[in-house]
Amino acid sequence: MICPNCKNEVSDNAKVCGHCGHRLGSAAPPPSKRGLPGWAWGAGGALLVVIVGGALFASGVIALPGRSTAPTAPPTLELPTPRIAPPTETLPAPTPTLPPSATATASATAPPSGRIVYSSGRDGDSEIYVMDADGRNSIQLTDNSVWDQSPKWSPDRSRIVFGSTRDGESEIYIMDADGGNVIKLTDNDDWDGFPAWSPDGKHIAFTSTRDGDDEIYVMDADGRNVIKLTDSPNAAFSAAWSPDGNRIAFDSGALGAFEIYVMDADGANLVKLTDNDVNDGCAAWSPDGSRIAFSSDRDGDRGIYVMDADGRNVSKLTSFGGCPHWSPDGRRIVFFADRDGDDEIYAVDADGDNVLPLTDNDWFDVDPDW
Repeated sequence: MICPNCKNEVSDNAKVCGHCGHRLGSAAPPPSKRGLPGWAWGAGGALLVVIVGGALFASGVIALPGRSTAPTAPPTLELPTPRIAPPTETLPAPTPTLPPSATATASATAPPSGRIVYSSGRDGDSEIYVMDADGRNSIQLTDNSVWDQSPKWSPDRSRIVFGSTRDGESEIYIMDADGGNVIKLTDNDDWDGFPAWSPDGKHIAFTSTRDGDDEIYVMDADGRNVIKLTDSPNAAFSAAWSPDGNRIAFDSGALGAFEIYVMDADGANLVKLTDNDVNDGCAAWSPDGSRIAFSSDRDGDRGIYVMDADGRNVSKLTSFGGCPHWSPDGRRIVFFADRDGDDEIYAVDADGDNVLPLTDNDWFDVDPDW
């Protein structure tokens, strides 16, 4: 059965509920308000006073007469010493294997930068053009019914020096990189050509026949203070400054047997770098000054070669082409060659790989400078 008082289950023959003491067989008592009788409240109050007073006395708050009121230190609570696990050895996280970096790949195959200036006969006479290093976006800078040729960049790429016959004789001119502000630097009845800027932009070396044969001269960038540097029994032309500005390489010799020489920037200390019975010429210093690119027909066909700055360790890059020039970063060399019936401009890696044509016209494209 179920106890009517506490609702717990009890045996059927039980007289009293074992859970609450209710006499079974009688009705459940009515719920009480659970109040305490008055005497209980009095007794409880007295007991509470005793408990609180004892606690205050024990803690020193209430002192008996004649006893010290100095507080006693609370008892020290002894806590069990926690068990600490021994340190676990921390192993370095394995380095994940990542695919090749996109940035590294891009830098290894990055397109060449800069602009290439050159001369072309695509409009019927020789004019100056400029194009991107990959051969795109060619822009014509000059427009004359005469010959504008042999352009060279200034060191800061803001101006171009070139030779022109616009006044009847070949003279040296400069212009802005966009073709504006053309200024004539020389004025002679003889031939002046093949100009080249010094690395500091303050001087221009060039070839002139003003003394009867081809010799190397130098002048200020404004055309003043012309000084003759060579006095050769044979022609001397195609001057090229070393990157530090201390030396000038050039071609000299009799027709069919030109060689490459180098001298100090003032014309002193002449040194012969090549010695063959063929033509070596168009010397061009690498940007770091350690090597010289040049063209030669020593193997029968005119091609591009590279040697150390002292003339040693000659290596062949191509079996065709002439007049090489280095890219500003030294990774590529630009040159021109006749491989399809007219001269076009090509570029090759500094080790001879990846020869690529940059121009393709029915007229000549020559004299590139990067």
